[in-house]
Amino acid sequence: MEIETRAHRVESLLPMLGQEAVLLGSGDIEFTLVRRLEDAVEGSLIWSLSDSVAEVKRIIDSEATVVLCRESVIGDIQPPAGTAVILVPDPRLAFARLMKELFGQERVLGVDPAAHLHERASLGNDCWIGPRAIVGRCQLGDGCRIGPGAILLDGVRLGNRVVVHPGAVLGLDGFGYALDPSGSLEKIEHVGDLNIGDDVEVFAQAVIARGTLSPTWIGRGTKINSLAHVGHNTVVGEDVLIGAGAKVCGSVEIGDQVRIGPAAVVRDHLTVGSDAVLGIGAVLTKDMPAGMTWVGNPAGPRSPSAS
Repeated sequence: MEIETRAHRVESLLPMLGQEAVLLGSGDIEFTLVRRLEDAVEGSLIWSLSDSVAEVKRIIDSEATVVLCRESVIGDIQPPAGTAVILVPDPRLAFARLMKELFGQERVLGVDPAAHLHERASLGNDCWIGPRAIVGRCQLGDGCRIGPGAILLDGVRLGNRVVVHPGAVLGLDGFGYALDPSGSLEKIEHVGDLNIGDDVEVFAQAVIARGTLSPTWIGRGTKINSLAHVGHNTVVGEDVLIGAGAKVCGSVEIGDQVRIGPAAVVRDHLTVGSDAVLGIGAVLTKDMPAGMTWVGNPAGPRSPSAS
């Protein structure tokens, strides 16, 4: 992949990367392209997660002009003339920060004329509401971005810098019914809210239900991918990743920094401990301890011999 930018001097990148970044080579070197490792050319910036000294040396000796790599693998390697190497603890994180600074989307602010806001909706500073988005009686913090066609029903509260992508639906009723003596289903009204913390991102066509009586909670920094569903009364911790198409049923408690793989299913009324990893397509039918990696249907501890 090739992404072109205006010419940047290497020394201008260092403040974006923090005090731990170390530069080998001249800070006056410039680059205008960002490319994949295999597509490196003169004038390009590339990055590597490799732990191999030989591999990193090969990358540094390529045609790339700027290389981001781990400090732990540099050894006594010196970059050739005209090449700059930036040593960082986490090249992927460094790359993400550079991309945000160099290519971050221009921020459009305000309410699109084709959006619909309830008269009692409350918006913080610097928000954007996209075309055909619907915002009910909701509270939005500062810097929130609501994509085209997204729906925020009554009782949704967003923290600061929350991003809701096109077509997502937040705050709809949960899937709750009672059986009458004849066996017919009677709907249980949902009057709980949906509270979403700072820096949460909800991708396209994901759905999060409001609570029955108490709120559904999504913790700070959590990311919920497209087509995922989070049921009513669920409490999701901080910095959780929920993969595309995953289903979290109602009244689940999920700890911090949990990873739920794409198409995984979590049964209702379960607890998932912090730092747990639930694999792709796994079906969780019982409480999952903290720090464990479970896979399969029904989900259980991964075999030590599994790759």
